[in-house]
Amino acid sequence: MIFSLENYILKLNFMATKRIETLTVNFTSNLQTLRFEDVLSALSSSHAVLSKPDDRQIELRLIAPNNDVSRDYIVGVVITTKLSGLPPKHDTHTGTTEPLGFGPNQGLGFANVFLFEKRRNILMYEFNKNGTYISQFMEFVQQKADDIYQPLMLHDTNFRMHLECDPILKSGAYQRMLDIGVYRQLEIAIANPTEFMQYVDQSSENGRSIQEILGVSTYLDSPKFRAIYYSERSPSSHLNTSAFRRIMNVINYALGTTMGGNVETIKLKGYYIDPDGRSVLQQIDLLTDRYLKQINLPEPRELSDFQEGERRELIVSLYLSCLDELSRIL
Repeated sequence: MIFSLENYILKLNFMATKRIETLTVNFTSNLQTLRFEDVLSALSSSHAVLSKPDDRQIELRLIAPNNDVSRDYIVGVVITTKLSGLPPKHDTHTGTTEPLGFGPNQGLGFANVFLFEKRRNILMYEFNKNGTYISQFMEFVQQKADDIYQPLMLHDTNFRMHLECDPILKSGAYQRMLDIGVYRQLEIAIANPTEFMQYVDQSSENGRSIQEILGVSTYLDSPKFRAIYYSERSPSSHLNTSAFRRIMNVINYALGTTMGGNVETIKLKGYYIDPDGRSVLQQIDLLTDRYLKQINLPEPRELSDFQEGERRELIVSLYLSCLDELSRIL
């Protein structure tokens, strides 16, 4: 039998490194007993699908076993199906191309695995550039939850829910941010703001907020947006807390979009009081100090499914290995 390097390579499983983002979920609604995990379960059991303007469809599936009520977490996948603009098959020997040959309602499928811990509202979410970003996932949950729960309300009451995510920081950075009593400076830099805005849903509240901040840069077609928000040097002067929170919500949202890589700088400075009663200046880099992990997923050349079992096993193993560290942080 003649050895063929090409056939050997085709049989190999390549190890794909998947970044896992870790966040806390802030969820409230006017259905007092409703929890975020209830919403996820309802979206999965109802087979809710969201069609996006760019001809993508998003759906959510919980991965068994999630029926164990004693379990402190649930695991699922967000499935993204790209239905148009599909690339052709390409023969590298002949140079020929041909359509992939998909039928109606068929397209390229991508998955993001997630794990949600119920007790502390911790969300671990796989980053997949071809799939659904965390901000898009939150918008999907918001929109489809409205469809599910509005019919359960009284005729004169609208269903309302508030949903946002905050990235978890590494242990030292998280403690430094908690120690800061007075915020004095926030520095932000975004590359290609005009291009950045093309990928942001400007009909959403966060999208409109980003447009307000980047408006002048996009109008001038500037290659970079950079801003430093700072307070006066007087001891009593500090950044407005509500304004600071709004800006941070915008940046957190931006990091979870397709153009999150364009966010180049997010740094804040503030003062804390040390044990000797002295004011000490502290700086935190919210890009490099984020709590990021990874899983290594074996991927064959061609996939026949979304590897839900493998993804579930890997993210559960990662979560269990992080429990002690997350307990120290939170």
